Amino acid sequence: MNSVKLFKTFLNTSKLDVIFYTSRHLSQVQELKTKTISSTRQLINCKRREFDLYEGLSYSNYGDNVEVKLASKGWNHKKSIGDWFILYPRPKNCTTLDDNRTFEKLGISKHMCHILKSMDITTPTKIQSKAIPIIFTGKNCIVGAQTGSGKTLAYLLPMIERLIAWKKQFDERPMNSPLAVILLPSRELTYQIGEVINHFARDFNLNVNVIIGGRTKKMMLNPEFNQSDIVVASLGAISKLTTTGIFRMENCRHLVLDEADTLLDDSFYDKLHYFLKHFRLQYGGVNSNAQGTQLTLVSATISPNMKEQLNDILPVDSLEEITLNNLHSVMEHVPQKFIRLGRSDKPSHLLKLIKENQLKKEPVIIFSNKSSTCDWISMFLNSNGINCINLNGDMSYHIRSGTFQEFQDGFYDVISCTDIGSRGLDTTRVKHVLNYEFPMHTADYIHRAGRVGRIGSPDGCYVTNFVSGTKEVEIVQKIENAIRQNTNIPDVNGNITQVISNKMFKSIRNDISNVDRL
Repeated sequence: MNSVKLFKTFLNTSKLDVIFYTSRHLSQVQELKTKTISSTRQLINCKRREFDLYEGLSYSNYGDNVEVKLASKGWNHKKSIGDWFILYPRPKNCTTLDDNRTFEKLGISKHMCHILKSMDITTPTKIQSKAIPIIFTGKNCIVGAQTGSGKTLAYLLPMIERLIAWKKQFDERPMNSPLAVILLPSRELTYQIGEVINHFARDFNLNVNVIIGGRTKKMMLNPEFNQSDIVVASLGAISKLTTTGIFRMENCRHLVLDEADTLLDDSFYDKLHYFLKHFRLQYGGVNSNAQGTQLTLVSATISPNMKEQLNDILPVDSLEEITLNNLHSVMEHVPQKFIRLGRSDKPSHLLKLIKENQLKKEPVIIFSNKSSTCDWISMFLNSNGINCINLNGDMSYHIRSGTFQEFQDGFYDVISCTDIGSRGLDTTRVKHVLNYEFPMHTADYIHRAGRVGRIGSPDGCYVTNFVSGTKEVEIVQKIENAIRQNTNIPDVNGNITQVISNKMFKSIRNDISNVDRL
């Protein structure tokens, strides 16, 4: 009996008949099953092999009530310490380029295309192909795509093209009255976007102002007034300068919220909400003669509640969503290993992995949830002979200034940071992301993992995750469950849910106050 026929016979045999199979026949069946599995691409590799998952297998084939077996299910028990599993990317979704389109076909001028070519950018990405034509129409929109997929140029190219026409029309506008404003949540990201814009601004004679916090008081006491076409700013700095009248927004034709999910969370929301009142946000498209402001929100993670947050600022049905199918998925990135560790085991594992990175000359980012942990990691590694710098929001501006650039320039290959380094920054030289503390929100994990596997990243990038606490295990189980069912990661809300809850609580409190007055 040949192997294939034997295998089919075995599958159709009753339990009683199996007893009569000889050990030789059973070994042939096992050999065939092993060959069948080994020829299929592996999606999840586990320490306990019974939890391995291969491409083509789907839980949906077995109905809605089938239990999804998770390798991380028992990770709240101490006996699980030392367990691990690895997620591998799905190869069919790896490319982000759109080979069927060109920038010229998308409406980008030849002069702009020439500048892009000098930057070795000749083919648009998929999100650029979808977003650029719609942004050209002047519609308000939400642009969502994975980190490193080209979202910055997706909004920047049509903005600059239209800005050239706007500048001719509003040539006699007041000083410090920009035609376009790009808001960002951090100083480092503000600098980075400013540098990208300056690649184009010089050729088109556009004046760019990069405004960050740390010297706002000085700017308020001794303000400068210039012809300003584009303002790239951190929210806190530009909000103060606008409130005091140093900058005026009545001529602004395009407002971009880059890393919009962060700007809309509970740490920025109130300040952002107040700042947006300085703009006349348009309901429909904004043409060259219109007096309103086009709004574009950009992020790698889009909460289901994002539109709800903007409901009292502009009609939510004016926002058109531009997203890719793989949004909120981690399977298009790089291999990601999850290791269940006790808290006391983490330092030794950290040192071992970073020493391996040093031997291979692999630049690495180490993420923590708290600034205190970020500082400790830097001191711990430096005391063990590894040059490491750190970056977190509790550091003063003068200390933070230039820190990330030192890492980018190759003076250091190890940087310890909080989530201030997970949003939008250009990390194309990074090869390894290590989550020393696992993030408390799925959105944060997507952003952290997206620091590698970007356009321009080296081959062989990977992510390592240390998992210890109960909350961390809960987030890991959501991620693993989504991968096994081939769905997007759920609950990608960050702190946005808290914002909605606060607004609801405030509304209820006001209602109660009104009743008390009656």
